[in-house]
Amino acid sequence: MSVIVGLMVIAGCEKQEALKIETEMIYEVAGMELGCPVESVNGPEKSVIGEWVVVKEITGILEPEPTINDYSCDTYKYLYRFRPDGTLIAGAASPYGIPGMYTYEFRLSPLNKIAEEPYTLIVRDEIEYACDIQRKGRILKLNGNYINNTYTTKNIRYFVRIK
Repeated sequence: MSVIVGLMVIAGCEKQEALKIETEMIYEVAGMELGCPVESVNGPEKSVIGEWVVVKEITGILEPEPTINDYSCDTYKYLYRFRPDGTLIAGAASPYGIPGMYTYEFRLSPLNKIAEEPYTLIVRDEIEYACDIQRKGRILKLNGNYINNTYTTKNIRYFVRIK
């Protein structure tokens, strides 16, 4: 009995140690330099729970010359707050913006057979993203979006976890 209790105490200590929050400045995502560095916090690599800010977006990926937008220097950041209860609050951190509230589901499985990303994010029960969480839980990549298994938006967004 005492061995089991001892193992539970050790496991509990290890779990707390693994969740120690550390900050780090992010200067690039996916090999693309950010216009302004963003302070990040680490987090679990298998969970989107937390607060994320959009830093880069690549649009027109299938075009000969995709467009790369850098949002890292924007005065009013676009935030995604994923709550543990399955609620997503998304919107600009601005006195003029009204954030939207949505439901979400995060799955630890690929969106489909061709997705490179290991996870799936579903927003409002219909919009599906192939996604990945990288660099000690600091970077979130959302690839395109799908509605009814149809690729509707050909873009990639990169986020940095800030809380």
